[in-house]
Amino acid sequence: MEEFLKQYLCLRRVLDVGELDNFAKLPSVPIEFRIIDIKPQIANSQFEVYTDGSRSGDDCGLSVCILKNEHPFKSFKFKLSKNNTVFQAELAAINFAVRWAQENGFKINIYTDNQSSIEALRSARPRSAFVIEAKKESIFVW
Repeated sequence: MEEFLKQYLCLRRVLDVGELDNFAKLPSVPIEFRIIDIKPQIANSQFEVYTDGSRSGDDCGLSVCILKNEHPFKSFKFKLSKNNTVFQAELAAINFAVRWAQENGFKINIYTDNQSSIEALRSARPRSAFVIEAKKESIFVW
């Protein structure tokens, strides 16, 4: 099944985001976005969403694969700036999945292999503006 998913990933667009991140002063971060509860799984989810970010040479990007009943439903692949890090790509993939679910009114389970993204989202004291924005988007979904 993994090979099948790889074949159906296509480049949707290039994200011209430049520097995805900067640091925010902690007092400027509302308390409701400082702590997020990440649950192991949502029992009644409609989709299983797999996210990944990676770098190969100067190329950095992310992909999101959405499965319904263990079958491919949609996939997205984005190329980022060469200045972006793998951590930013991983977090952007999670953020994209959350936004996709919110825009479509779906309940999803997100699977990621990036522990640092999970810890950043769980952090009560995020300093990264991008992490804070991702937490704002995901607070109602996790």
